[in-house]
Amino acid sequence: MLYKEEMIEEKDPFSDWPKAFYEERDPKKREALVLEKIKSLELEEKDAENTLEEKRIEEYRLLLLRKRHPLLEEKRAESGGFFRNDNPCLDKYMFAWMSILISGRTGIYFWNKKSKKKELKELLDIFDFPEEKKRYENQIEQKEEVKYSGETDRNAPTTEKESLQDFCKVAEWKAFASFWIETCVEDKSYSSTVFGLLRMKDESLAKKMAQDIADALYFIPRSLELLEVAEPLRKVLVDCYCKSIFQGEKYWKEIVGEE
Repeated sequence: MLYKEEMIEEKDPFSDWPKAFYEERDPKKREALVLEKIKSLELEEKDAENTLEEKRIEEYRLLLLRKRHPLLEEKRAESGGFFRNDNPCLDKYMFAWMSILISGRTGIYFWNKKSKKKELKELLDIFDFPEEKKRYENQIEQKEEVKYSGETDRNAPTTEKESLQDFCKVAEWKAFASFWIETCVEDKSYSSTVFGLLRMKDESLAKKMAQDIADALYFIPRSLELLEVAEPLRKVLVDCYCKSIFQGEKYWKEIVGEE
């Protein structure tokens, strides 16, 4: 078995929030969940200070989700509140991921290095969207600083350096990493060889995934002097890969040449 472990169980999504939100794969269901959570917080009257803090967290989760899947808002506006089944929501994270691999693997030379560097920086910004992040920070700069507690969110930041935005952003990256790994394992076109007739051995598939992560977030950024820019996202993808895939840490070190 390629995965270290597989555990599937049905439960109330709000009994272990926000874990259920990040484990859900359907973007429309994820949006519905967080909107329901925000609505429930708006109806609460007691403990107003903690409720406000929780609401800010959920609003930022929703902002990240809609930046990752911009068609959520567009489809809602077009249909008056209902989605059309024939229009899947674009995943900008996946778009950026595939674009980095395609662009970097087509070749980086001295005559195109400048344009490639600019392109990679723009693609990495899709995961971070600095302009929208700054806009959100400006909206709440006049409000008191958010203080976290275990009752507000068991997965909330525990150090002063971890901001609300960074915490939620990393959580969404982890959700993408898990989604990408699951897709690679389950998709026949990715996990097959010989024109899709045979499935790769688990070790070959694991190494292929490690190579993709290394190319997108290590080798290509390093060749374009953007290794530090890609580092935060790389850490999340590598950590998720090593925790999810049997002998993942070993394969990763082999690919990048670490001892």
